[in-house]
Amino acid sequence: MSSIHKLGIIGIRSYGPEEEVVIKFFKPLTLILGKNGAGKTTIIECLKMAVSGSFPPNSLQGKTFVCDPKLVNRPEVKAKIEIAFTAINNKKILGVRTFQLTNTAKKSEFRQMEQVLKAKDANGDIISVTQKCAEMDRQIPELLGVSDAVLNNVIFCHQEESLWPFGDTAKLKSIFDDLFDTTRYTNLLDNLKKQQKEYRKKAKEALHAFEIEKKDFDNLMRSQKEALNNMAAINTLQKQLDDNKKKSQCSQRKNETSRCKK
Repeated sequence: MSSIHKLGIIGIRSYGPEEEVVIKFFKPLTLILGKNGAGKTTIIECLKMAVSGSFPPNSLQGKTFVCDPKLVNRPEVKAKIEIAFTAINNKKILGVRTFQLTNTAKKSEFRQMEQVLKAKDANGDIISVTQKCAEMDRQIPELLGVSDAVLNNVIFCHQEESLWPFGDTAKLKSIFDDLFDTTRYTNLLDNLKKQQKEYRKKAKEALHAFEIEKKDFDNLMRSQKEALNNMAAINTLQKQLDDNKKKSQCSQRKNETSRCKK
């Protein structure tokens, strides 16, 4: 079974860029207590970002997620989220996501920097692989054995989005489709219906062709039967003709014999 052990945060929201804060998670339960603004929600937001790559709502795609450089009197802030977890294959994995927010005279520039996955090989040596953001977002949920939809909408659902079960029908259906992966089965059902329609069409065409062939076969058998009957009739007539011919020859010989005696 997969599990999360530690979360390291630096330069995110109220967690300043000077020192990394490490949160350890215990079994079977970890309680997080603190005053308003202490950073409790930020922990959940960082967990969600670490495992799925999703920024919290109203964060301007990360610009307000990273600590504002103006608050710490810096031209830029480099932020980092580290997550240590055990994957479903029992391997210890460390995921690292880094960000940078720079204030210029005109605007703030936000960048997602290095995305790294670290693990130990069979010899105990650490393997470090730099990933693209999209690849990292795909691999960590797979390593945890939990779908991205479950992570975002159930386990690490943000408090501002927690009322989605009471949302409009279209959005609710979309989320449930993602949670239960029904889109794949819907597409499969559509393909089965399409194939069924095609096979029914082919079966109808084959039946039509069979009926034509059967009709031609019946006509052929009828013609063959008529030919056999006609052949039998011809044979009968031929036999009668031969009998009549023999009778005629016999009668002719009798007549010739009678003339000779006279």
